[in-house]
Amino acid sequence: MDREAAQARLDRIGQFRAELDALEHDGVVILDAAGRRAIADYHQRAIAELTSHFDLDRGEQQRRMSLGMRIAALIGAVALSAAIFLFFERIWGDLSTVAQVVILVAAPVVGLLLTETAHRLDRTRHLVFVAAVIACACMVLNVTMLGDIFAMTDSPNAFLVWAAFAIAVGYGYELRTPVAVGLACAIVFGAGFVFDALRFDWKAIFERPETFIPVAVAVAGLGVGASKLVRRRYAPSFRLVGLVVTLGAIWALMFNGHISLLPIGEHAVMTFYQITGFVVAAAGTAIGLRATWAETTYTGAVAVVVFLYTKFYQWWWDWMPAYLFFFVVGATAVAMILALRRVRTLAVPA
Repeated sequence: MDREAAQARLDRIGQFRAELDALEHDGVVILDAAGRRAIADYHQRAIAELTSHFDLDRGEQQRRMSLGMRIAALIGAVALSAAIFLFFERIWGDLSTVAQVVILVAAPVVGLLLTETAHRLDRTRHLVFVAAVIACACMVLNVTMLGDIFAMTDSPNAFLVWAAFAIAVGYGYELRTPVAVGLACAIVFGAGFVFDALRFDWKAIFERPETFIPVAVAVAGLGVGASKLVRRRYAPSFRLVGLVVTLGAIWALMFNGHISLLPIGEHAVMTFYQITGFVVAAAGTAIGLRATWAETTYTGAVAVVVFLYTKFYQWWWDWMPAYLFFFVVGATAVAMILALRRVRTLAVPA
């Protein structure tokens, strides 16, 4: 059982207690003292066991504080990583080549040691996240600067190293964010590897978003089913990263047909991807609703809105009065609320 499952169990216990109190208050069910004591003792043992292994939120106030700590952890991780980069940039020119190499090799190792220390001491896991992000930042610094020092041939292989390191850290310390970042790096590597193998400049992939789609679809597909490679905890990260990259690439191609690799006209490319974009976004929403995958549902729904409103802007902004344009946007939003409310009603389990 991981922390999320333990928190869900603790929440269910609290909900059960509240509902049982309401049922007794309304006279629907009345437990004798022995029955109530047996339930209370069982819950106390369960809560003690859960809280002995995990730092859990035992109320709404603690839940809000945990959210604040997660936000602080993200800000701290980004800020400390930036501080490391800027510090080394400031002193780099004063160091010998040997000192530079030693520091670059040692930095990710130190980052991992910090992560392991935080993992052993911090039950809240927030400091573990901060240390893991710093370790990943150190690995980025390592590969980038060693490549510059030894004048290595530019290739997408750096993204493979970063992907492997981030995913390993994420799996090792049960952190989804490093896994998601690692998957994004893996998608970039996959697209760049194909271009590099075909003797093209691999950096051209950033100007050809179609190159990301096959690998992104594969990543999303891996997240559909849990396996030894994709454990259930990380399946949402696979689905989210794969779907976001796929829809992002399609969005770019919807309005910039000239960057496509397809051997057809620019207008035909834009039409094709406009249809494909709405189909993929709608399918993601529908599949997410059916499978109760929140990340897939929300990503698909947001993509539909973004695609639709971008098309509105493209079609009407130049000639339609501003007040009428925003009226159409608002009316569409109301229509979508009504449609989604209907979908939500149909999604209620029998």
